[in-house]
Amino acid sequence: MPATTSSPSPGSASQSGTAPAGSPPAGAVPAGASESESPRPRAGRTAAGRRKLRRTLTHAAIDLFLAHGYDTTTVDDIAAAAGVGRRTFFRYFRSKEDSIFPNHDELLTDIEHTLAESDPAAEAPVDAVCRAVRLVLDSYLADPDVSLKRYQLTRTVTSLRDKEVASVDRYQRVFTRFLRERLNAAGDPAADMRAPIIAAAVAAAHNHVLRQWLHSGGEVDAHRLADRAFAMVRQANPPYTITTTDTSAHATADTDATAPQESPASARTRATATTGSATPEQSGTAEPVVAVLHTSVPADELVRRINAALTDDTWPTP
Repeated sequence: MPATTSSPSPGSASQSGTAPAGSPPAGAVPAGASESESPRPRAGRTAAGRRKLRRTLTHAAIDLFLAHGYDTTTVDDIAAAAGVGRRTFFRYFRSKEDSIFPNHDELLTDIEHTLAESDPAAEAPVDAVCRAVRLVLDSYLADPDVSLKRYQLTRTVTSLRDKEVASVDRYQRVFTRFLRERLNAAGDPAADMRAPIIAAAVAAAHNHVLRQWLHSGGEVDAHRLADRAFAMVRQANPPYTITTTDTSAHATADTDATAPQESPASARTRATATTGSATPEQSGTAEPVVAVLHTSVPADELVRRINAALTDDTWPTP
């Protein structure tokens, strides 16, 4: 009997797993269909993509805050402006406050790594901290548009200003912990007191430089100003380094022998902190020094006044 042919049923192609002749390849957009109907690639698949999307969200948030006000702008507004959904926004930021500070957590991690890799035999603790804090300064200088706009916001929105202050405090605590460990290892008997003081001085120097740069609209040479500010911090703090094995019997003696000579004011302060009593020339008159200065006081004037207070009986008139 001769074979007979029959027309394929509408479902036969799908049942056999093969497409009818002339059908478009799998995944292709059917003729006449809009490309917008095709699935979009997922944003943030790579590390570079995630950084780019994070920056996009930050730019969108800052522009919306400035244009429409911080309080009236919602997370949905920011996500829509960035071209993503609400869920995507919360993968990158916990709140809209966080959205204008996109890299503080990464910076903190980088700072910790930088300090951990510092060689105590080759680099003084204060030098290591001054080098590490430049990572924060460089992050502001790398994106001046965002930095200057964020500065406008933090001057007027209290919650954003508080957020920035809290971030600075996190950096300072990392500096303090590092300095305390290194100064103790170097045999500094006043390490517990000296560490937070140096950390605060480094943070103050950095903040002064950054503030000057922001006030100038990004015109000031921040790196040159930072060189001067950190040099003043170094001058006020002797660079303790570890030069021998860490044995308690010789750590202090070896450090004192190799460290540069301290200024008389620094030596008197350290003696007081160590023994709990005043040096001979201060006997009976040693008192804590509390400095209250305007934020506009230059860093060099700040150092001069502190040194003057430690050497004289009177505080210079502001």
